[in-house]
Amino acid sequence: MRIETRRLIIRLGTNLDTQEIINFYKRNEDHLSPWSPSRQNNFSDPEFWAERISLYQTEFLKQKSLRALLFTKEGQLIGRCNFTNVERGAFQNCRLGYMIDHEYQGHGLHSLINE
Repeated sequence: MRIETRRLIIRLGTNLDTQEIINFYKRNEDHLSPWSPSRQNNFSDPEFWAERISLYQTEFLKQKSLRALLFTKEGQLIGRCNFTNVERGAFQNCRLGYMIDHEYQGHGLHSLINE
């Protein structure tokens, strides 16, 4: 899954993204901490993220979730957008969660997802 807007590339993560994901969380630790749950000790390990990415891809294929990464056109990871607890049937429903890099907050990037 890949979507391009005027300023963003939105796609599923791959194992090539593990270090970029770790860097995103380190760069935004103070910014995200008020809304983030406590993290496992191995949260910054590439192996942790490789397992997570595999799980996220499986959930997507089973239509249970969409956990997308938001990249600038230059390739920097600047956020995440998660659609989880997907319910199918007459009442289509899910939960939406998102996070954005502190340097990009307030720039209207999440509104561009629908461009």
